[in-house]
Amino acid sequence: MAGDSSQDDEAERFLKALALSGNITRAAREAGVKRRAMLALQTADPEFAARMREACDEAIDLLEAEARRRAVDGVEEPIIRGGDFLRQDDGSIAVIRRYSDRLLELLLKAHRPEIFAARGHGPKIATDPADSLAPEERADRVARLLDAARMRRARSPAGS
Repeated sequence: MAGDSSQDDEAERFLKALALSGNITRAAREAGVKRRAMLALQTADPEFAARMREACDEAIDLLEAEARRRAVDGVEEPIIRGGDFLRQDDGSIAVIRRYSDRLLELLLKAHRPEIFAARGHGPKIATDPADSLAPEERADRVARLLDAARMRRARSPAGS
């Protein structure tokens, strides 16, 4: 990024905030810069535009890590009974660890769509060995199966 040092500092602060939030308006506010100035810089400077995309990717990585944590490690939630926190014998608040099956499902669909995609969506999983054959191999296999069926029919007694 070519420009004066104060603009470079503003851009760096903005990019750091963007990498954490993934939101241009929030990042501009947190960096103390004008949103329009950052969007203008994005349009004018291809290097800055690429760095903005990278910062947004970093923010998405943070979201994915949090989704994974909630799905796999779970989140502790206080147990409430009759409108009050349930207390353990030592006086601490009792908690239960909850896991997010929905987040786990979404992560699996995102990272293994060939296995976890909904029916009719994503790549098809071969369930018949013929499904994985090239078209010519499949045609040869069908022809062999038809020939075998004709031979069995020819050998069978008439009328059966």
